[in-house]
Amino acid sequence: MTTMTSRCSSGMAISLCVAAPLPRRIPLSFLPSRSPYYSYRFPLPAIWKSNWSALCWSPTTSPAFASSRPSVHQEGGGLGIHVNFCVATFYKFVFVKEPELEVAKHLTFLQGRDIRGRIYMNEQGINAQVSFVQYSGPSEDMLAYAEWIKEDPRFSDILIQTSSALEGHAFPRLKVRYKPSLVQLEGGMLHLPVIDPAMRAAPLTPAEWQKKLQELTIFYGPSYKANGSDPDKKLLLLDMRNGYEWDVGHFEGAERPDVNSFRQTSIGLSEDKTASDALTNVDRERIDILMYCTGGIRCDIYSTILRQRGFQNLYTLHGGVSHYLTSKGSVGWVGNLFVFDSRLSMAPSSFNPRIGPDKRSEVVSENGVFARCYVCASPVQDFRHRNCANLDCNRLFLCCGPCVKDFMGCCCPDCTKAPRLRPVLPGHQRILLSRSFMHRGIGGEGINHRLRFKPSLEYDDMGLSKPLIFLLVSCLLCCFSSVFSTQVSYNGRAIVINGQRRVLFSGSIHYPRSTPEMWADLINKAKEGGLDAIETYVFWNGHEPQRRQYNFEGNFDLVRFIKEVQNAGLYAVLRIGPYVCAEWNYGGLPAWLRQIPGMEMRTNNQPFKDEMQNFTTLIVNMLKQERLFAPQGGPIILTQIENEYGNVEGPYGQEGKMYINWCAQLAESYQVGVPWIMCQQDDAPQPMINTCNGFYCDQFTPNSRRSPKMWTENWTGWFKAWDKPDPHRLAEDLAFSVARFFQSSGTFQNYYMYHGGTNFGRTTGGPYITTTYDYDAPLDEYGNIRQPKWGHLRNLHISIKKMEHALTFEEQTRRSWEMAYLLQNSLAMVLFPAASLANKNTTADATLEFEGNKYFLPAWSISVLPDCKQEVYNTAKVNVQTSVMVKRPNQAEKEPENLIWSWKKEDLTEPLLGLGADFTANTLNDQILSTADASDYLWYMTSVDDIPESKQMILYVNTTGHILHAFVNGKLNYGPYYELMPAGIVGGPVQLIGSNNDTIDLSTNKWSYKIGLLGEKEQMQLDNSTWNKGGIPTKTPFTWYKTTFQAPLGSEAVVVDLLGMGKGAAWVNGQSIGRFWPNYTASYDGCHPCDYRGSFQSDACQTGCGEPAQRWYHVPRSFLKSGEPNSLVLFEEAGGDPSRVNFQTVTVGTVCANVTEGNTLTLSCQDSHNIAAIQFASFGNPQGDCGSFEVGSCDADGVLALVKQV
Repeated sequence: MTTMTSRCSSGMAISLCVAAPLPRRIPLSFLPSRSPYYSYRFPLPAIWKSNWSALCWSPTTSPAFASSRPSVHQEGGGLGIHVNFCVATFYKFVFVKEPELEVAKHLTFLQGRDIRGRIYMNEQGINAQVSFVQYSGPSEDMLAYAEWIKEDPRFSDILIQTSSALEGHAFPRLKVRYKPSLVQLEGGMLHLPVIDPAMRAAPLTPAEWQKKLQELTIFYGPSYKANGSDPDKKLLLLDMRNGYEWDVGHFEGAERPDVNSFRQTSIGLSEDKTASDALTNVDRERIDILMYCTGGIRCDIYSTILRQRGFQNLYTLHGGVSHYLTSKGSVGWVGNLFVFDSRLSMAPSSFNPRIGPDKRSEVVSENGVFARCYVCASPVQDFRHRNCANLDCNRLFLCCGPCVKDFMGCCCPDCTKAPRLRPVLPGHQRILLSRSFMHRGIGGEGINHRLRFKPSLEYDDMGLSKPLIFLLVSCLLCCFSSVFSTQVSYNGRAIVINGQRRVLFSGSIHYPRSTPEMWADLINKAKEGGLDAIETYVFWNGHEPQRRQYNFEGNFDLVRFIKEVQNAGLYAVLRIGPYVCAEWNYGGLPAWLRQIPGMEMRTNNQPFKDEMQNFTTLIVNMLKQERLFAPQGGPIILTQIENEYGNVEGPYGQEGKMYINWCAQLAESYQVGVPWIMCQQDDAPQPMINTCNGFYCDQFTPNSRRSPKMWTENWTGWFKAWDKPDPHRLAEDLAFSVARFFQSSGTFQNYYMYHGGTNFGRTTGGPYITTTYDYDAPLDEYGNIRQPKWGHLRNLHISIKKMEHALTFEEQTRRSWEMAYLLQNSLAMVLFPAASLANKNTTADATLEFEGNKYFLPAWSISVLPDCKQEVYNTAKVNVQTSVMVKRPNQAEKEPENLIWSWKKEDLTEPLLGLGADFTANTLNDQILSTADASDYLWYMTSVDDIPESKQMILYVNTTGHILHAFVNGKLNYGPYYELMPAGIVGGPVQLIGSNNDTIDLSTNKWSYKIGLLGEKEQMQLDNSTWNKGGIPTKTPFTWYKTTFQAPLGSEAVVVDLLGMGKGAAWVNGQSIGRFWPNYTASYDGCHPCDYRGSFQSDACQTGCGEPAQRWYHVPRSFLKSGEPNSLVLFEEAGGDPSRVNFQTVTVGTVCANVTEGNTLTLSCQDSHNIAAIQFASFGNPQGDCGSFEVGSCDADGVLALVKQV
């Protein structure tokens, strides 16, 4: 073991490495690319471009493909190679237990094969469209893939259709992934019974479909339209595609769809009898409804919806229009068939040239014209769409050549005036919509657009050279910041992002507990620490301090915070609540709620639900408008409704259950496209995911097999109370809890807190919480990296990520020993080998033998073996530095000597005389209800007549407040009282007790109430009028103090030392840094040497016993003005002395570390400091702890001198 201690000073940071050298770097180009991710871009061989139309060949002896026409072979570019390209489509609804595993199997099989396209799978089956190259017949790759699919009994009868591709592959690459909806549909489709054939429309073969069509009286005549209530109509032909697909081609007599996106289809769902819906007033039992789409999948899905709505006679065209055109030709069909790939539009003859076009299909309309230009209504001959060049419109429309030129590729004159137009490419070369980009015009708002660039191979028609066009497109792409849409779902093993099961590490950073200027640094340090996501609550009373008056400024700028998370490339977890607890004032609920008649909070109470819904809707809509949810291209992957309600639900009984069900329904109604969670809610209704909070969650089990095991709050330390010592949680135990959770099938874990921060202003809540909310988090209150906790967890994240695939696939094998156990993934061990060894004994170390190797495990530790061989991490072996933080005096001036104080007394004239009351009552009222949380202070004033003759009277007050100031004829009595929720002198009693036990109960007197202090109302923290100078009063309650100071030099965190003050509040340059109470002393009990071994409790490791509860108060750098005077204003309510107040900076003073042989240690100082000196180094068995190292019985010679030379 090597031990080192070094001292830090100003300058450039350096790193010092000890022990094993870094491994030789491998050139990136030589790294193997066999990662079994669920979305993968395979390297594909180059394809020669051909100048012919590709035709597909399908042997009648192959059971894999539906019949198609034989290939016509032509020479390819003079190379003498027969090259054609084809597209294959197939889908099947069938239950798939482990869709992500199926995705991995398909990826493995397809790796290295010349197949491109998109293959989507989920629990309901598969949906695929792929393209492949053929030479003298279907490629061996595609034949092998088709046969491999059909070997699975679930897919043995799957229909695989083929058609020709025109100019090479119809898809740019291969995508194989899990997708929550096989077809995009509003609200998803996992809840639909598509797997049940009885719930889907009855499939008709092409021949049966043709026979049905012949029953339509309109088949050979002019177009005929009849509504569903027509008594003579027995058939209704529904086109279930999009409107722009209809424009290219359709069956005669079909109802035109009135949607531009199938996902928005609502036909047959309206209860309005006057709606213009094709199924309005249709006899649901008598009329046969024939549904068709391109391949059949959309009809199968939507027919289950109609079936649930009572439609009985539903039929669909098996294999869709493409199968019909292949089997029957174009009989009854007019125009082309729209397809969703680079071909866009296909003539019926391309499906089967052996069947000639039907003569009747040539009669395409009454005047012989089928398709018309959207702009000028003139006939168009080429049935291929283009997107409007106006990025804000992007309409998909048919357009004639002259209008393309005259309107610059736009769909109307108005669009030609748009500020952001895409370039107009010749013919149908275009930029297609698919990926998201952000464009900001000059002075304009940011607008998201979805673009996919499909480059054309020939540009000479435009009169521009190829390099110029390439430059033009490159500039366009560079001008749009890419914001890719993210699909988020889940199953019983993990959160699934874009089809990939993920192990996710998250950390809580509450935006109001820091400043906007700190956010980017905090988030980036979290990212460097190995986090995937940032979690935060949303603080209702901070955003709506008065009813319908909102605040989203400064450190309450929620949108900016989420965008900072996005900018760092991390995900966001948004816990809307809106009740948050969080040791925050009133749990985040606005105090004005209590003033609403009939209000009962957090139960099945309509006034509360109305207010909660109003605020929650406000937040959701705001984030939707900013496109911050993952499906919109934003970072938010999880959202939470309510918070820890299960802990308090019992007393509410049935009303509580009704309330939590309402919360779930409210959440689902927002359709944010990401999962909703409920923490500490065992009865969370589906599809809410119930999650765990606590120091350990390895024993937690979700309430549904479909829900992943999630830990929303792993408490990294504990909050500090005014009367308690400073709590700590050692890095070894925290790491053990995390490893143990993932060893027990957990896949999402959030640190509460990763940065605790500061309770600025009056935001601190109960029970009895200090202004600092440091929480012993990996980033301290000021944003400094807390070592070794930050680095030890970072190494843990790296090691667990190496086992991501093993951890997210069932099943796992567990072997037990007396003191330890092994967790090993046993599914597909060849693909995902991984193991972890655990020693849960709290006192005894263990040596375990596994797979022929021996491993030493200290007590209460877990070792991680990503390859089942090498230990890369052990939770008890800390191989990172410990940073000892120090506070240094303000170098800008000499303090406290240079601080010149002025003062003002709080004017107590009115309250001491019982004047200026805001209201009166004959009861002792609740403080929060009375003040609506407008102030910490509430005056209770009354007068007493006929006092009995006694030498002494005792004023007895029963109060739940922290502090009571009692004024009797102008004299002050002082004493502390506190409970969990301060609410003033509610109910009393308040009594005067004489020496003879004569008692006067004042509880029902006429009480006058006055809210707050005069100094608060006059905003003394901003007062620039003349203050009193000289003769500074000390130990005087209700006094305001003011001074100016110079901002400390450098960039280190700044704190103000308020030792000597009593209790009150502080402001720097008019901005509140919170409440202070340094004369309150923490308990003398509870501090002892800390041991990480064994289950942690909040008081298990404490320091600071008998010291001031909080002496140092954070002053964010953004509050300060450099090079000019800064103001400090203190309100002292109890009596203090400001003469000792001074400002200091917080930085790393000393770093030290233990490192075991074979590990690499990096030492560094924060804030651009370098290592000034090496004070101690030993290689052997050094003794002691950081700050008190000693050479042990075994020590190598010359280690210190050697290290100093590095």
